[in-house]
Amino acid sequence: MNKERRNNLRRIVGECRRLLENEIATRLLYYGIKSDGRRMNLSQLSHLTPEDHKTRKLLEAAIEKEKVAGLTDKEATVRYIREVSFTYLNRFAALRAMEVRGLIKETIIRRSKFGGRSLRERDIAESNPSLPPDQVLRKSLIEACDEVGKEIKILFDTKNEFSLVFSEDRTCKELIRLLTEEITEGD
Repeated sequence: MNKERRNNLRRIVGECRRLLENEIATRLLYYGIKSDGRRMNLSQLSHLTPEDHKTRKLLEAAIEKEKVAGLTDKEATVRYIREVSFTYLNRFAALRAMEVRGLIKETIIRRSKFGGRSLRERDIAESNPSLPPDQVLRKSLIEACDEVGKEIKILFDTKNEFSLVFSEDRTCKELIRLLTEEITEGD
């Protein structure tokens, strides 16, 4: 790979990481976990559902695991955000690489013939017409991860501690755009 392509990849990966790290920090804030390590009292978070309370506890436990190496609350939270971001970036990139090679149903690449969606999204939308578009994308990504996770569990385990929060639709779409429009299939 020539220097120009390597530099482009490095730039796009950095942009994807920043996008995901900001998104994951925002998602944690929804659960009352600030990126500086401070945590809001659950009584201040009236918007959380009972299911959200369970997720908050799981998030706290995951961040606590990061502290085993002697990290502060802030360092552990930042590390957790980084690890979750890496997990999602690696998943999206791996799905993209697999679909380019014809190993999985197209999940990342958007096609105009599918209404600007992937083949997998189109199939899910057609079989679930009442599903909102953001849920179609999410279901598509989770389905692909679960499918590939049968063979590559460690990266595609949608039930692990690095999968407790899921990026918003707009972030997923921007990540997909970066991985499909800014990086060639040969990369």
